[in-house]
Amino acid sequence: MKYVADRPFADPETAARKLIELANAFEPVQDGRIYIEKINAPFLYQLKGTPAEYKAGLDRAMAKGWLVLHESGTYVRFSNRPFEVKHFQTVRHCSVDVAHGLALLFGIGTRALPSWDSRMR
Repeated sequence: MKYVADRPFADPETAARKLIELANAFEPVQDGRIYIEKINAPFLYQLKGTPAEYKAGLDRAMAKGWLVLHESGTYVRFSNRPFEVKHFQTVRHCSVDVAHGLALLFGIGTRALPSWDSRMR
């Protein structure tokens, strides 16, 4: 007979996925920064997670490459290697065409895609 209910975030994988979900709910403020209190306050006070579960979840998210914690510990950001993360930010640097970037990333020749620029109609 069990008198105590299982903790919902006892598994670090579950806690890490919940932290990713909480971080995804907030718009990054500057340079992709999400202040740490935006994810730890809801986890600890609304969802009633323990500090040990929070730390284990944060460590798992960093180990899997989902989040990067700044050395000061004041903010996190999504890593550049979004493995199993469903949140993507569209960033256009130096007018890089996203389709051509994906074509180069996946090894598709650039001739396979039409050229989309301002002169094309």
